[in-house]
Formats: sequence, structure tokens, C-alpha cells
Amino acid sequence: MRRHSRELQNILEELAKDHVKPPFFSYEELKTATHSFSSSNELGKGGFGTVFKAELADGSVVAVKRLNPTKQSTSDFLKEMVNISGIKHRHLIQLKGCCVRDHQRMLIYEYAENKSLAEALFGSGPQCATVLNWKQRYNICLGIARGLAYLHEELQPGMIHRDIKPENILLDKNYNAKIADFGLVRPANDTNDTLFTMNIGGTRGYFSPEYALEGVVSEKLDVYSFGVVLLEIVAGRQCIDLKLPQEQSILRSWAITLYTEGKVLNLVDKRLEGDYDEEEVLLVVDMALSCLQTDPKKRATMSQLVNFLMKNSNASVGVEIVNELKSQTPYMWSISEDEHNVDPYASSQGVQVESDELALMSSFATESHVSVRIVRT
Repeated sequence: MRRHSRELQNILEELAKDHVKPPFFSYEELKTATHSFSSSNELGKGGFGTVFKAELADGSVVAVKRLNPTKQSTSDFLKEMVNISGIKHRHLIQLKGCCVRDHQRMLIYEYAENKSLAEALFGSGPQCATVLNWKQRYNICLGIARGLAYLHEELQPGMIHRDIKPENILLDKNYNAKIADFGLVRPANDTNDTLFTMNIGGTRGYFSPEYALEGVVSEKLDVYSFGVVLLEIVAGRQCIDLKLPQEQSILRSWAITLYTEGKVLNLVDKRLEGDYDEEEVLLVVDMALSCLQTDPKKRATMSQLVNFLMKNSNASVGVEIVNELKSQTPYMWSISEDEHNVDPYASSQGVQVESDELALMSSFATESHVSVRIVRT
């Protein structure tokens, strides 16, 4: 008991330094609410820990994120608490409180009834039988943009999320987007100095070139990741899928090819069966490719992207990149049949490295007059 009290006091003191005073839940309360952290209540699991659905005594439902007990768990716990505590926005997942018990650290969030955008777009099974319609997808694009615009431009100081991807976009009962997972957040620089990091956190396929190669951290990293997610929402598939034909395996490159050939609508998720607004699809793809430009200075700000999605601007965000894209030399891939059967999200370190290289090289193959050849050695 003394040790537990001392650890709790230390955490409270650390949080107080950042003026953070979150509500505390008791371990017993959460144990009861999750049926003893039953596997039937699991919402997701990852390297950070496990998320459980919990029904509290008052009938309200929340999500309990239980961090794995590691040397870094307290540091990660404090970081996420400080990053998100007190932030309230309709498109950011809200922190309800926390729990500390011995070496266990838990964060309690609002519950998102429709789980993640990744499950909605890429999931399989009965729980994923409903296909997101175009109106829902467009509203999700707008919701993510509004959430990021708030993080970048309305918060003081602003924040850079660093891990925008479908798994970190949760959907409430009305399919409104909620940005989640603030463990990698960095404060935005309010000076003209460039931020660098040696700790390249995040997810392959969503890195911007300057972040992957040089560790440059800015709001334009999130803008790039947002561009990847926009394409995934339109196409209903993951940004890297080596099971597809070679020319389609890297979504960004395939989208550029279709864009320059004037065949953008071929990118649209076939499950929509043609039921979508063509003008909106063209706008979203236009925006996505603008976000994915190699030069971060050419990427729009999130508030500008919100305005485009709300159709408050008559300018085409793609105008500046059309001629550039058309002048680029098509890339070539050489991938063995074995590589096409590799799960791009497998846990094998070797596979991760190859997928990283594939994604990174694809980012630059379309920006320069080169042919890229990747073979397994």
C-alpha cells in the first residue's frame, strides 16, 4: 500500500508540473466495468497494451487503455496524459480520466461505438458488413481535417500528432471522426527554427519524406499522413498492399498514375457501386495529391484543407501539381511472387524493413526521373 501510494503521489506531482489534474478511477471500478478485463471486452491490442470496453456503474460506456507494464509505461502514461488532458474538440477523442495501481497504468477515454476507420475500411467479418457510403466518407475526411486544424492552429502551443492513420481515427455512433492516440505528439515550434528528432515514431507508409530521411518534424508531417488517409478513404484499401498487382501495390503511386491519365474515378472503392459524388471524389483526390508533394512548403495547411472540403474556396488545390506529375517518369517495380504474398503489416522485422524501403522508395520514384528496382536478397 505504501509503495502504491508513493507511486501515485509521484505521478500526481509530475502531472501537477504541467497543471494537469485528471479524474482518477479506482482499479476495482474498472475491473468490474470490464468484467475483470475479459477478452470478450477487448476493443484492440497493440505494442502499447490493450483497450477494453467498460460499462461504469452509472451506465455510461468508456474505453479503458491499459498500458503494458514496461520501464517506459509510466513515461508513456504521463506523456499521453499531458498531451491530451484538458483538450476538448468534437473531432478529438476525449480523455475521461486515469487509473494507477502498482505497476499498472490505465487511461480512460470516451467510447467510440463504431471502432476505428481502419476496421470500417479494411476489416472483415460480420462486424464489418456495412460499407461506409460516400457521404459518410466525405464527412470523415472533413472531421479529420477539422481535428488536425485545431491541433495545429487553434491550440496554443500547437501540436503535431505524428501518427495519423486509419487505426488512430475512431468513429462514434454517427460515424463522426475522432482523432486518437496522442502518445507521439510533439509541441509545434512557434519559432522559425526547424524541429528534428532521432526518434522516428509513427507508421510506415504514412511518413513524409523529410521526416523519414532527416527526422524533420512539422505540421506538414501530419498533412502528408492526412493525404495518405484521404486516398485510403476513397479507394477503401490500405496504402501498401503487396497482394495487389505491382502497379497498384503502392496506393500513392497508383493514384498519381490514374491522376495523370485522367482516370481518377478508377481509384474509387468498387463496393460503393458507383454511388458517389464525382465532383467530391475529384476534390478529395486533388487534395490528397497536394498533401503528398515531396516539398513540405507546397503542402496546404489544415485550415486551408478544411475550407476546400467545406467548398469555401473555388481554387483547385491540384492545379499546381498536374503539370509536374505529368512530366514525371513512371517508376518500375521488380517484386518477387513471394513478396506479393507477404502481409505488409506482419511483425517480422525483416518484412518491416523491406516494406519500409518499398514505401520510402515509392515516395521518391514519382518525384524524379528514375527507375526503382526492388528484389529480395
